Amino acid sequence: MDHLYKRRLILQIIVIGLLSCIFISLPAWFTTQRVIPSIPVISILSTLPTLVNNTITFVLISSLIGTLFSSKYERVTLTTSLLALTTSCLFDQIRLQPWIFSYGFMLLALVLYSHKRANNTFLLIRIILTLGYFWSGIQKLNLSFMEVTFPWMIEPLINLSPSLFGESTHWMAITAASVEAVFGLGLLIPKLRKTSVVILSFMHLFILLMLGPFGLNYNEVIWPWNISYVLLLYILFWNDKASSYKYSIAKFDKALLVAIVILFGLMPVFSFTGHWPKYFSSALYSGNKIKSSLYISDELKNEWIESVDMVITPFENKINLDSWALKELRLPPYPSVNYTTKLFYSLCKHSDNEADIILVIDHEPSITSNERLTESFFCSD
Repeated sequence: MDHLYKRRLILQIIVIGLLSCIFISLPAWFTTQRVIPSIPVISILSTLPTLVNNTITFVLISSLIGTLFSSKYERVTLTTSLLALTTSCLFDQIRLQPWIFSYGFMLLALVLYSHKRANNTFLLIRIILTLGYFWSGIQKLNLSFMEVTFPWMIEPLINLSPSLFGESTHWMAITAASVEAVFGLGLLIPKLRKTSVVILSFMHLFILLMLGPFGLNYNEVIWPWNISYVLLLYILFWNDKASSYKYSIAKFDKALLVAIVILFGLMPVFSFTGHWPKYFSSALYSGNKIKSSLYISDELKNEWIESVDMVITPFENKINLDSWALKELRLPPYPSVNYTTKLFYSLCKHSDNEADIILVIDHEPSITSNERLTESFFCSD
């Protein structure tokens, strides 16, 4: 496979994957007819008309589609897409999903290097994939993943034969997390490369089986992301004969390489102390993020019934924020206390009665005990 064709194929996979995720979560990208408000990264953006946000989203989708059909103006359409994607995410923090972070930097690699320097593009994307798998595995090495998240993920299997699993799910969870981290790094080792591609591909297929339409049918936005990663694994690593990547680094913009390694390799360390976002640290179904719930009055329930129907519990009127966001916007909420409290106080504007809505946040679990600190917030705060 020559570099020109390979690069174009990688570009198409990334763009189709990104477009698929955006179309699935389209209600989150257009700010009309939604109860869950937009929470801009920069507060002044909330004063701009809705038309500005919707226009940027339209430009984003149009330029991505244009990239698929026009190789002649590829750099123009890709640059436009990247700028529109960045700007659009500033208008609503919930759009800063893990797939946005990884796809965004892959697009940057494609923008910066043409087909004549395709090796540099391939190297950047290889690093993003490798470090992503490594940290995704490391993030899962905690009690919450072992005791709650992993058993929930494999619930379709457990339901087939409950007696077969029992306490073994703990060891299965540790094994799954360790395998992802080890074979993620294995992509860098020639003798382990093909084995790593096969094992990581099976991991993606297993996730699709468990969370897809034949399993829990949960969070559809990650389905195309998993499929695109399987394709990228085979294209970038399967026939890669290099014993190392020194041949590319020698001709590579070292400053950019260092920046990518810092962002994807070093900064995730600080996610464990709360100084770097979990979503930028490959914390995917890791069980170590905050959990948030809302308690609302009957009046608000009746007002929001179309939005909260099927996700609100009877009698106590409790809404799991993850379930609500997935139902209305088809995206999970951004997992930070700052975002969640801003969202809550924005919702408080729907009522003059401070008791109409209460937020309860279960903070990140303790690494050793899995216990969570619970904190309540009221509109009067």
